This record gives sequence, C-alpha cells and structure tokens, in this order.
Amino acid sequence: MRTITLFENSVDYTAGWHELTIATAKYGKSNDTPVLDITFEGYPDNFNMRTWAKHNEKTNEEWRIARLFRFANAGITEVLEEDGKKRIALNDDADQLIGKRLNVLFYKEPVNVDGEERQYSRAYSTPAPTVFSNQAESYDEDAVGRFKVKAEEQFANYGKGTLSTNGTVISSEKELVTADDEDLPF
Repeated sequence: MRTITLFENSVDYTAGWHELTIATAKYGKSNDTPVLDITFEGYPDNFNMRTWAKHNEKTNEEWRIARLFRFANAGITEVLEEDGKKRIALNDDADQLIGKRLNVLFYKEPVNVDGEERQYSRAYSTPAPTVFSNQAESYDEDAVGRFKVKAEEQFANYGKGTLSTNGTVISSEKELVTADDEDLPF
C-alpha cells in the first residue's frame, strides 16, 4: 500500500516578493561550500531557498548566512560596540530561524522536459528583511524596499530566469552567481 500527501492549490508561486515564515532550516555542504537550506510554511519541502556561505576577503568574517539570520531577526544574543561600530553576536544554530519571517523573491526558471517548455518557480538566494526593530537595528517599509530593489538588481545582473515586479518583467539568462555582494557587510 502507498500513501501520498496532498497539497492545497492555494500556494502562491507567482514571481515577485512573498513574505514567508521559515518552517525548517538545515546546514549542509554543496561543492565543499557550507550552505543553509530553508523551507517555508505552507510550501512543499522540495521548494527551498539555499544560502551559500561567503566570507569577507579582508576580515574572513562570514556574512551571507549571517545576513540571513540578521534579516530574519533570528539568533541575536548580544549587540557589541567596538570602535564606534555595532557588531551582532549570533547564535547561528539553524533552529533559531524556525518560525521567523523573511521577504523572499520568487522567479520563474525555464525548464525543458521532453521538448516541452515549462516555467518553474524558485526562491532567489538573496532575501530582504521584514519590518521589525530589535536591540541592534530597525527596518521600516522604506528600508525593506531598498533591500528589495538591491536584490532585484542583483537578480538582473546574475540571475537566470524571469521575474516580474511592479509590472516590470526582468529577464536574465546569465548564470546564477552566489557571492558577489561585496558592498553588503552581511
């Protein structure tokens, strides 16, 4: 005997921004690079967002996965002041992300199966924060909007597939690059 899980068709896969709650988070490796895979409440487990670790070349501080924790307002244990700069101490256990919210950019990736063109939705690897405030920083609608624009620009430069935001369709056929965000500290 066999069983299957049925999913309601109310799941929204349209290209653009979605505010989602993290259901699972798990560390792993891909091509010898540490990754963090997260899934979202209401979506099947095979729909995930993968974040690759990226280190600052000057300080060797990992910033890409740390940015995910920062934008999800997760795992902050202490805010440190050093030389006039704020630093955040993080508990980066993946379970700290569960139940936290993020803005996630969906795009359509073309896949050719047996000669048939199809469009599959994917979650882009660069999220944006939601509106929140904590002991270290706060994000209002304008700040969230700026991070969304930055992610859309990154997608246009490095992404693969199509994205529709604010009535504008962005199409990119370049290979997905997982690291060239040097101007972002996290």
